[in-house]
Amino acid sequence: MTRLLTAEAAAATVAPGMTVGIGGLQGNHPMATIRALARLGTGGLTVVGPPVGMAGEILIAAGGVRRLAAPYMGAEGVVAVAPAYRAAVQAGELELWECDEAILLTALRAAAQGLPYLPWRGGLGTDLPALNPALIPYVDEPSGTPLLRVPALPLDVALLRALEADEHGNVRYHAHSAFADPALARAARRVYVEVERLVDHAAVLDAPERTVHHRVDGVIVAPCGSHPFRAAAAIDEDSEWLLEWAAGIRAALAEGVPVAEADVVTRALAPPDHDAYLAGLGADRLARLTQAHRPAAGRSTD
Repeated sequence: MTRLLTAEAAAATVAPGMTVGIGGLQGNHPMATIRALARLGTGGLTVVGPPVGMAGEILIAAGGVRRLAAPYMGAEGVVAVAPAYRAAVQAGELELWECDEAILLTALRAAAQGLPYLPWRGGLGTDLPALNPALIPYVDEPSGTPLLRVPALPLDVALLRALEADEHGNVRYHAHSAFADPALARAARRVYVEVERLVDHAAVLDAPERTVHHRVDGVIVAPCGSHPFRAAAAIDEDSEWLLEWAAGIRAALAEGVPVAEADVVTRALAPPDHDAYLAGLGADRLARLTQAHRPAAGRSTD
């Protein structure tokens, strides 16, 4: 049974108020699907990601996020702190579930195991329990060990990105770039994975050890879909785009323009689908960003 679908179809299954996990580390984010979700205007979302980085920034800018569980929101080396995120927090429009990466992964593991919580040593002696009342310090009675009770964070949907998949939903990453995506997938009721390319099922059978996710609920084929972020063996980070975004959000805030109406936000969401978005970037810009990842004649990028 084919599990192929469009980014728009996947986004349409996300209802207001759902908890959405976003995968990726220093790039490799499913931005084509995230843009489709932002265009729908679905609101009241809880976004979870270890880390989300700036991938959830466009959802925040569009006004769709009510609560955020992420250890970091920014683009390392380019934008220290995501500006729409910062403004929403300072205005009291965004609730934070304070955590570090290890605490968030512990919460996802608890959800995957169907447990109400799991113990963790990290975070003790810090302000995290004061900032996040859901994190409860306690003493393990048999051993007398101080621990932190980390509640489960179950996900309604996980939105991930990988290098390739077959039409049946068997997903493969490039090298070891999966990071926390498996933890997000195990904690979610539904899993949609955006990929750079589709491969034949025979290729999956020839190297079964490369499959990270088996028979996910949906596969979205979106070449260069991680833009403006990097994706292994596909596209480089578009630092120019990220700087333009940050400057545009800051300018709108300085002028008293609602973030959702900032020019950079409307331009990012104006294209009706991923193909139109890529066309808007221009062939020259895409060629420059993907040049290093083009295979030499007769060679594969795997």
